[in-house]
Amino acid sequence: MLQIKILTIGKTRELFFQEAEKVFLTRLKKFVQIEIRYLIGEKISPSKTSTQILQQEGERILRELNEQFFNIALDVKGKELDSNEFAEFLGKNLNQGRKICFVLGGPLGLSPEVLKKCEFSLSLSKLTFTHELARIVLLEQIYRGFQILGGTKYHKD
Repeated sequence: MLQIKILTIGKTRELFFQEAEKVFLTRLKKFVQIEIRYLIGEKISPSKTSTQILQQEGERILRELNEQFFNIALDVKGKELDSNEFAEFLGKNLNQGRKICFVLGGPLGLSPEVLKKCEFSLSLSKLTFTHELARIVLLEQIYRGFQILGGTKYHKD
């Protein structure tokens, strides 16, 4: 079966985001084996620099990355795709038998080491989202991608 993993820093705290995650995970189970792996984030405090925080979170992510997966960093500087392009990208990689892992950082993003380890960088938007909202946007776009590939009426051009 097709497989997608989402590695993400920090748990989903807000109930409405938790509910949205559940909705999309349930919908996606019809198409793909999908899991979200939540990793512990570092607290932002005056005693740690941004570089130290990114390094510590990056080490956690790097321990979880698997070379059997096509690792995609979500990064503001990544390539922007519209929904049809994203669906094509998703379908092409899954049809090649590739397992996909999306990597989302915490509030400070991803460390340079994680960005180097990922084979592709994707930007969800030029807008800035909380990392919790970014997970929902990603899940919805994955679901939309499967709907586009299936030719359903979910996506309106």
